[in-house]
Amino acid sequence: MAKKGQIKHFAACAIAGMSALSAAAALSSCDISMEKEAGYTEGQLYAVEAEFSKIRIDAKGGIALSISYGGDFSVSYAESEQEKFTFSVEDETLVVVQRRTIGSLLDYKSKALNIVVPAANKIASLTADIEGQIDCTLQGEYGLLAFDVDGDMKGSFSGSADQLTIDCDGTLRFGSKRFAADTVRIDCDGVLKFEVTCNALLDVTCDGTYEGTYYGDCLLEKKGAGVGKITKGE
Repeated sequence: MAKKGQIKHFAACAIAGMSALSAAAALSSCDISMEKEAGYTEGQLYAVEAEFSKIRIDAKGGIALSISYGGDFSVSYAESEQEKFTFSVEDETLVVVQRRTIGSLLDYKSKALNIVVPAANKIASLTADIEGQIDCTLQGEYGLLAFDVDGDMKGSFSGSADQLTIDCDGTLRFGSKRFAADTVRIDCDGVLKFEVTCNALLDVTCDGTYEGTYYGDCLLEKKGAGVGKITKGE
């Protein structure tokens, strides 16, 4: 037979357990995607004071990046008190830095970053170092495209590049038959799905699961311990 002290202890544990379950249920019923970020602003503009032919991005958080060719240099963005951008132009390079200013468990939505470059001003290189999530839309011609992602990347590309390099530790989904590159190098430690037109070399290393389709006459090299298939499209 249990002693009185043991019974009281069991009762206290039961009450605590019920309280924890109630709190968990309340949390699960809360749609955190609807949480309003403090100081959230859209349509911010960075006054571009110098021309640039290269772009370098260092982002920690969530970013929805769009780059296209148009009339004048233009940079617009959204930010909040949780995630802020800083901009500068150094040696013909647009440098964009995003920092998460406070720690939080909330999954804040990606911040828009829209860059427009004059049509006659080809971007020689775009390099991006991402910790978090990036949703990237690219249009036009580029020299080097290089992404180093620790998290999740989704890309929608059209146009061309001399070289595309993506190193992703997480989930990588990108591509389109409408995008072509001479050399494509992909290194993914996670889940990979891609579609691309390649003219010279397609080098894929994956230690997770992968599925890919490529177009064009290129040399295909597959490496890694991953499981999946890469097929040549029609």
